[in-house]
Amino acid sequence: MSYEPRCLVLSRPNNGRQTYIRKLVSLGSAVFETITKRASLLRNHIPCTVELSKSSFGSFCISFPIVFEDDIYWLLRIRCPSGNTMDSITTSSRIESTVKTMEYISSHTAIPVPRVHFHDSSHDNPLDAPFIVMDFIDGVPIPFSNFDPCDTQRLTNVYKQICRISYELSKLRFDQIGSMSTTPDPYVVLCPKFSWNGTQYGPFSNAHEYYRTLASHYWKDTMSSMDTGILTLVPESWTWKNATASEKDLFTAFLHLQCLRLLDSEILGPQFCLQHHDFKLRNILIKGLRIVAVIDWDECGTVPLIGYDPVSFAFTDDLDMCLQIFSEVEEAQSGDRSISHCYNSRAATLARFLETSLQPYRVCFAGEIFQFLYSMSWENTSDYMKRTCMQQALELAAS
Repeated sequence: MSYEPRCLVLSRPNNGRQTYIRKLVSLGSAVFETITKRASLLRNHIPCTVELSKSSFGSFCISFPIVFEDDIYWLLRIRCPSGNTMDSITTSSRIESTVKTMEYISSHTAIPVPRVHFHDSSHDNPLDAPFIVMDFIDGVPIPFSNFDPCDTQRLTNVYKQICRISYELSKLRFDQIGSMSTTPDPYVVLCPKFSWNGTQYGPFSNAHEYYRTLASHYWKDTMSSMDTGILTLVPESWTWKNATASEKDLFTAFLHLQCLRLLDSEILGPQFCLQHHDFKLRNILIKGLRIVAVIDWDECGTVPLIGYDPVSFAFTDDLDMCLQIFSEVEEAQSGDRSISHCYNSRAATLARFLETSLQPYRVCFAGEIFQFLYSMSWENTSDYMKRTCMQQALELAAS
């Protein structure tokens, strides 16, 4: 199967966030004085500065190193505001959940996670944005390291480490589906779960209810943002390649409804575990051949155990190898292979597909879902079959 959704890179910040970044950098070091003073206080008044000339950013955040005079580094990670008021409200809750998750992982597992020193989840600060100050990790994302993927022995060594991390996450069990909320230890309270665009779901105590909500929200969201130019009859010239973004979203949301229809008859079980929803190699830092940190816990939340993806980090070509390694880790740690054995089951596959509705690149899974549902190759299937599927989606939208 040549379809490859696992190695996608998220887009650059949107226009609102880019404007914020330009403004932030133009203000200079003075705007960071409150942060550097607090950081210095936590380290016995050792002076520090924010290195504005060295930054990294993704779709939603920008990060700067905080450098102390004794050559110790921390990291300032800022969630760039989009300018949307509702986004500001959900972002504050998301930052609190991220910090709680990182602290929980650090205290309940051996997974390497940056230590959080302090944070502010509000916009009422000199940065006008939520931020987290954490340890700076001396490592690089695996795709940007000098690691040779053709070295099978070293590749296996790294994958074993990742699979051990994945196994540890699967053993963290909860009684609901949601995101972690800030409460005094030892209590863990689950708040609504977040999607990439800030939509909140739950919390849920039932897996079927959770997946029904995901599919219906995706469909309704697609319906509300449909282009007015979308026709009720698909023209013969229509292809996936020339489809608009709205058409691709409608097509994919329709496939999710088909997945839900099949999943409704499956027994899903009452067990829920923690899933890192962007558990990709780009969020795993390595130094030499040793994994030194897993980062970007922003959308982390609990999922039904049947829908847990233990090898979401793997490229398609390495998927079978990684699943075998995870299976061996699972058996060595627990004496069984229950998660790896059910990975290719119909229920587990459908559940993982429905989970992708929380991702910003969800339409990129359309080919994989189509192949599963209709037992035909996405690449080699005629445009007629895809048009038929699109026509069914339009008819449902019009009903």
